Amino acid sequence: MHPTPTPTQHDECGLDITPPSTLDKIDRIRKQANLNKAQDDKFILSLDIPKCVSSGTYGTKRQCDAVDLDDLIVSVFACNTPTINIQAKNLDYSGIAVPVSTHTIDTDPVTVQYFVNNTFTNYWLLWEWMKLISHPTKGFAGDDDLFNLVPKNYQTNMSLYSLDGYNDVVGEWVFTGAFLTTLESVDYNHQSDEEITSSFSFDYSFVNFHLH
Repeated sequence: MHPTPTPTQHDECGLDITPPSTLDKIDRIRKQANLNKAQDDKFILSLDIPKCVSSGTYGTKRQCDAVDLDDLIVSVFACNTPTINIQAKNLDYSGIAVPVSTHTIDTDPVTVQYFVNNTFTNYWLLWEWMKLISHPTKGFAGDDDLFNLVPKNYQTNMSLYSLDGYNDVVGEWVFTGAFLTTLESVDYNHQSDEEITSSFSFDYSFVNFHLH
């Protein structure tokens, strides 16, 4: 007796959202070689689009292209994981300077390189986010409906997932209070058949890492 196939599910834009069938996780772990190539592993960045950004994109022709304007999932091919620095200071004691911890964490911004989709929707959402922080043509922060911009208007939470060769999440960096600081140019070359890429950097208030 054959199992009943899972019926295809579609969202309001007509896109297939049927959950993919998967092997048992233990079976996948057993089948995956210990010497799995590093390039077979990958990163996915998931972030909640700030409400002030997503609310301004509803009703646009790209709404269905984005699938869900409340969050954005970016396929990342290169990134730097957070550098965590805990500063030390010298404590004078009995004629010598003893180094002790300040217990103060100092973090560096994160830069991710990603694939621009063929409709530029992921780049466009990032552009709208940057435009909220500092408008490129009007010269002020916010928009016509939001003059008193405060951090909660442009900050959000992000998760950077590390995936193994079977698309299982093995690790996750969680960034709290994140916001864009740089949106790089689009690497566009008609003579190349490679996918179009770009990159952006973001800063954040807190970061945590845990295994899955």
